[in-house]
Amino acid sequence: MRSMHWLRPSTALLVVTFILALAPTLRIVRASNNLPPLVFVARAHLATKDFIFGSELGPAGELTTGLNKFAPGSKLLIRNPDGSLKVLVDTSVQSPPLGLRDVQSPDISFDGTRIVFAGTTGPTMYKDRSYARPYYSWRIYEIGLDGGNLRRLSPDRPQISIPNVDQNDTLGNDESYNHYDDLFPAYLADGRIVFSSTRMPSRAHYDIRPTFNLYVMNGDGSGLHRITTERGGALHPMPLPDGRILWSRWWVNFNQPSEKGIYNRIDNRPGTVPVTTTNGTATTGYYLPDGTLIYSNTNATFNPAQGQLPGGAEIRHAPNTWHLMTVDSDGADMRRFAWTPRYDYNLDEDSGNDTYNAAQPALVVSGTETLIAYTTQRDGTMVHSSLNTGIRVAWPGVENMYRNTSESIAGYRWGQLQQPRPAVRAAPGRPARRAHPVL
Repeated sequence: MRSMHWLRPSTALLVVTFILALAPTLRIVRASNNLPPLVFVARAHLATKDFIFGSELGPAGELTTGLNKFAPGSKLLIRNPDGSLKVLVDTSVQSPPLGLRDVQSPDISFDGTRIVFAGTTGPTMYKDRSYARPYYSWRIYEIGLDGGNLRRLSPDRPQISIPNVDQNDTLGNDESYNHYDDLFPAYLADGRIVFSSTRMPSRAHYDIRPTFNLYVMNGDGSGLHRITTERGGALHPMPLPDGRILWSRWWVNFNQPSEKGIYNRIDNRPGTVPVTTTNGTATTGYYLPDGTLIYSNTNATFNPAQGQLPGGAEIRHAPNTWHLMTVDSDGADMRRFAWTPRYDYNLDEDSGNDTYNAAQPALVVSGTETLIAYTTQRDGTMVHSSLNTGIRVAWPGVENMYRNTSESIAGYRWGQLQQPRPAVRAAPGRPARRAHPVL
């Protein structure tokens, strides 16, 4: 039985990507370096454009708009210690197993005999309309480490009736909510599986993306239930040695508590109160019952509403952050796990964006210390594929916030976007990864 997960799939894949990109300048380590077997997926570029960022064609990322995209022809493989490869699932063949056409985010059971992963049988179109948005309906699958006993685990959601907003099938209707994805599965020590899913019919109040939450099910797919209730997203879960689940929380607070906040905005109402904002702009507004002054903006459809609190303080711009969180496997005791400010001045400036770039966590044990490796990007969107991405390391606990302003250890750095930093070789004496880490 293993003691913990050492490396999550996405983080390790980024490390390998950076090393391959830098191969002309690095000394390549031969296969005889005593690496344990490595499980990973090989995926192609995206087959379809991103519906929000049309210029993004891949490779398929595991953040926000890229995480449920389609890259047909992918493979689930094992790299043996001698450098040879064993193909477990090949979706590029004419009749792929179980009809799978793309796979991603594998994880290995604690006893080292099974691999759980996300798979899709390909796109479907709403009511078979050729002009509809394609949906890929990712589900959770499992296969033996020997390539046998491939099966689907996550069941279909019970059919629900979601009326259309109007006869034109606009956003918020049956098309938007009757398709959902199960992604990023991870085994728990007791044999259960945690994963992220959009099964709960909801969308992020930031834009039109579906809301991801964490679900837990038994090893055979039974007993499935939700353990978080997020408005933005709960992604990339993995177990900690103490039994808690570490995950990435996409958190945006627009001061809009309504599911329809984007389309029925609080600031779309015409104002009657003349207002001069703190930056000198003349506008109008109106007061809420609690004394909050809301600036009118009848053309606003996306950005957060602005105004002044009853004491006169400006309502700050909405934080758009990625937090490293933990939660018990029963959904209790959710809390921040590590604080990862980008710059030193974020230690004193309460902008709300102190940790907006922390996602895809991976547990790393160095001597007696437990650290978290995670992916980061130079801006606050985290919407792209793997472009301009780096890997940073954080110490858990708010008391270690000052230690977590360091640069990326691999990939792109904040101040040198065009100059990727070579991956750092592990120091001698560091403990080895588990016998079957995931790439």
